[in-house]
Amino acid sequence: MSGRLITALIIMSGLAIPAHAQRGGQGPGKFDGRWSVLVITEKGPCDQAYRWNIGVAGGHITDLEDNVASASGRIEPSGRVSVRLVRGSDVLTAVGAIRQEAGRGTWQSPSRQCSGRWEAEKR
Repeated sequence: MSGRLITALIIMSGLAIPAHAQRGGQGPGKFDGRWSVLVITEKGPCDQAYRWNIGVAGGHITDLEDNVASASGRIEPSGRVSVRLVRGSDVLTAVGAIRQEAGRGTWQSPSRQCSGRWEAEKR
């Protein structure tokens, strides 16, 4: 997998929620909207930094631009983010928190031997 593609996976990790998940008829989520996520690689051969724009509606990802991975995980009502992304044999996990209009956390991909941090801001 190219460094750019794994970076795309990493960037999505900031807010990735499975698109097929349902909220049981609940209204809009407080984290809904357009988000810009900056990913910084601090260790390993992945791209040094990359920015990705995604959309969130009802607490779910609605626009991943390239849909390059399968995502599972959630953003809890408290804003806690816990995500796992899989593409082929590559696996990435990310944790962190979102508060109102911004969020941050860490990510790691043992299969790519990369790790770092992510920052998100609502647009």
